[in-house]
Amino acid sequence: MWTRCGRRSVPNIGIGVDFHGRVHKPMAKVLLRELEPYRLMFVEEPVLSEHVDGFADVLRNSPIPIALGEIPVWRARPCQVRPPHGVFGAGLTFRGAVSSVGQNTTEAKEIAMNARLDYFGNKVGGKFMRTIISAGRGLADSPLSLTIQELVRMRASQINGCAVCLDIHTKEAAAAGETDVRINLVAVWREANVFTEAERAALEVTEQACRMADGGGVTDEAWANAAKHFDEDQLAALVGVISLINAFNRVNAIVQNPGGDYRVGQFA
Repeated sequence: MWTRCGRRSVPNIGIGVDFHGRVHKPMAKVLLRELEPYRLMFVEEPVLSEHVDGFADVLRNSPIPIALGEIPVWRARPCQVRPPHGVFGAGLTFRGAVSSVGQNTTEAKEIAMNARLDYFGNKVGGKFMRTIISAGRGLADSPLSLTIQELVRMRASQINGCAVCLDIHTKEAAAAGETDVRINLVAVWREANVFTEAERAALEVTEQACRMADGGGVTDEAWANAAKHFDEDQLAALVGVISLINAFNRVNAIVQNPGGDYRVGQFA
């Protein structure tokens, strides 16, 4: 009803419909056929994203471009099918990067947003990743507050250009109660008045540690300031958090893992 009214009221507007994966496959196929006359830009997640076989069946018969929603492009590849008008990640659409939908959009999405290497799926890479993930769990119950840990991870990921880690830790921080204001201002924490002195000290050490090649590492002044706010166990945890997030950042940046698909608690 809304789609019909919207199309009649504004004939040239681009319309996308999100099923949120809440429709069973037979009904999804019926609805896609019913929606065809309304010239939709896309339908997002017509069936649940984890049901790759169901996605494949829908894609084979889709009269409308399909946005993958929460399912990354690499995971849809086993379908080995392409709908008549293309398949792409919804994040690309929501960022306003799609001016036309078609085969070229599909190829551009795959070139721009696919990792160079499925590092976690690789035998050697997967073993390494499981090891450092295990190390991270050892920091979860450390005396350094989770709030500061997440601020550190976000700032390091910004500096190192890691979309995956920034996606993970902004969402995890928000789920844990962090405010949008503080998340948005982490990158400019020196000019913001929403961080405590302890948090600012941790962020200073983080920045200097991430930029060792630029200035010679963490200064005595930065370390002494952090020591005013944290005991030795907390400092040890801070060093661990910074070191570990840098490892994650570099793996993801090197293989160009795309961010945007993370769900809170996904790696718990």
